[in-house]
Amino acid sequence: MNRPEVFQVDHPLVRQAYRGDNHKIVLDPSRPKEICALYFSSNNIYFPNEESVFRNRIVEADAYEWYRTRVRAAHKHIFLRDIFKQWYLTGLNERVSSPESFLEFLRAQTEGYRIVALGSSAGGYAAVLYGSLLGAERILSFNGQMELDSLLESSVPEINPVLFDLKDTELRKYYDLRGFIRDPSAVYYFHSMHSQWDRDQATHVADLGLNAIGFRTGHHGIPFLKSSLDDVLQLEPARLRELAGSDHWPLLFSARTTGLRKTLPFLAGLAWTQLRKRFARGAGRRGA
Repeated sequence: MNRPEVFQVDHPLVRQAYRGDNHKIVLDPSRPKEICALYFSSNNIYFPNEESVFRNRIVEADAYEWYRTRVRAAHKHIFLRDIFKQWYLTGLNERVSSPESFLEFLRAQTEGYRIVALGSSAGGYAAVLYGSLLGAERILSFNGQMELDSLLESSVPEINPVLFDLKDTELRKYYDLRGFIRDPSAVYYFHSMHSQWDRDQATHVADLGLNAIGFRTGHHGIPFLKSSLDDVLQLEPARLRELAGSDHWPLLFSARTTGLRKTLPFLAGLAWTQLRKRFARGAGRRGA
């Protein structure tokens, strides 16, 4: 390892957490045993990469993205996280420590179920990769990466150490998802049209026939108001296919999907939060 130590893969607290499970399984007995939903956390599971933040989010809160926003029809919910924040290239933990063992773990956990896989950014990458390999009937990727090779040019080992450590190994094949997408019709790819990186990622797979759903925004991650996320997760494939091939304005999309009764209070809350932040910054400057 010819690089300086990096917090998110080398710090003793992170290495200790890597010995844990880093997944959580929740069963809903009110639903028939038919659907299993896989929720892949993104690299934003904690930020910034500092001990206090990691201790709060991972060690104490045991946080997983999507935990409060679920596919309601699912009987089995599996929440997953990569605490190294390296696109799950080292799996979940010391026992499930590679893409191959991660796939076998997921295959065992989803046996007998129809599968829905979802995630945003790095979680969206994992949803497409493992959802495809598992034959998921529905894969929802919100600005997920479709290739990682470009990061070898735009990033550095101090930010993405595992990505660089593994670039000359057989795991390099996982740096491009084109060869893993077996059923493009099962992939619903929500992407931001005004973000250069997200636009490049969408272009990389534009010829594969995915259900690409574009948004006129530069926001990475969820490209529409999060107040609509719960409703989007419940949409049937036929409705999702109707959304594909068109460009959407985030606010109008949310209003149509969720309704004004839910959208307007969410917007008001966002506006109030921004005002409070501006006020706090102004007060800080006056007190300096």
